[in-house]
Amino acid sequence: MPSDTLKSRIGELEQWITQASHAYYNTTSSISDEVYDAWVDELSSLKHDSPAVTGIGTTPVSEWQKAAHTIPMGSLSKINTLEELTAWVLGTGGKFSPLIVTEKLDGISIAVDYVKGAFSRALTRGDGVQGEDISVNVARMQGVPGRLLKPFTGTLRGEVVLKKSDHAKYFPQYANPRNAASGIAKRLDGHGCEHLTIMFYQVADGEDFATEGEQFAWL
Repeated sequence: MPSDTLKSRIGELEQWITQASHAYYNTTSSISDEVYDAWVDELSSLKHDSPAVTGIGTTPVSEWQKAAHTIPMGSLSKINTLEELTAWVLGTGGKFSPLIVTEKLDGISIAVDYVKGAFSRALTRGDGVQGEDISVNVARMQGVPGRLLKPFTGTLRGEVVLKKSDHAKYFPQYANPRNAASGIAKRLDGHGCEHLTIMFYQVADGEDFATEGEQFAWL
């Protein structure tokens, strides 16, 4: 590919990805995950260190107060083919066997802090370094105990989701559960947050585990 054409294509992809990422985290995404992933894969092959590829999330734009994460929130790498999966498994050298497979949760990422077993704070991922403090809304959601049985101090990571059954019952006007979860979670009046659910999948700090199995059992 001629250098001028290559530079133009890289700029085009970076613009599309940046705009799509902003819409995904702050408003409503207008493109499919498949299209977005295809753009990212192409840009990665052309310029692997592009900020549009290496960046996580986007700077939050809302009236919610911003706050820094105790531990930066990264993002998982994606693979799209059986060949990529095989290469990844072989690359582990077998040291991660057996593998734990979980369903992908499609909502918005959240970090929830507890202090001595009491719910303290909840931040959206934002740009990975700082997020929006939507604690007052998260406290109303399902799956978030106000107080734990143990005096745990640390951060739990999870996903705010709208179950399909609750989507059909309470919010049929929304096109899909993912967009509904994002919009409802950030409502300034908190209306409808009681119908959202947080599913935790990681203990970011506060406890140490030898295996993923132990972590999931603890959760």
